Amino acid sequence: QVVLCCSHTHAGPIAYADRQSGRIYYRTINTLVERIARAVQRAAAALVPVELSWGQAEAAIAVNRRQKQPDGEVVIGVNPAGPVDRSVGVLRVSTADGAPLATVVNFACHGTVLGPDNLLVSADWIGRLRARAEQALGGSVLFLQGAAGDLNPDYEWGEGDPWEAVHALGERVAGQVIAACESGLTPLAGTPL
Repeated sequence: QVVLCCSHTHAGPIAYADRQSGRIYYRTINTLVERIARAVQRAAAALVPVELSWGQAEAAIAVNRRQKQPDGEVVIGVNPAGPVDRSVGVLRVSTADGAPLATVVNFACHGTVLGPDNLLVSADWIGRLRARAEQALGGSVLFLQGAAGDLNPDYEWGEGDPWEAVHALGERVAGQVIAACESGLTPLAGTPL
């Protein structure tokens, strides 16, 4: 079984095509589909038994974006009193001898620090989270974007250097993931994968 999870970024190419889309979008999507299919085939050909362990942490980098105006209109803005899910789910995938293969991180927050003025392709703060956690923990770090419909990074476009914010926010979440792994995760028992 295959699960694909897309995260949201303002720093990447359009990843869909509809009837009004130009040929370049269809070529991009077809290339993406082919590459994903090849990656799944390579992974399926290299299966090994693994052990799973999990834990949770908290990260305070998201803010609710549903801001109520004095006239009652709700706009996209910053609502510090709005609901926010700060939980960070951490799943470690290790070989039978304990070697790290992957860490799966589930967190509810958009990857939109860079905003509309950025024209570079980037994984935003999620890229920094992955790089830092991979450096500290070994293996790959995979990101699953939780229910982030109204949760943006706590950064306002146009205030300060967005690349510094990308680094700082990614480091904060990575620190929580690393701490959760180092403090000991709970092994999952059951059917071998």
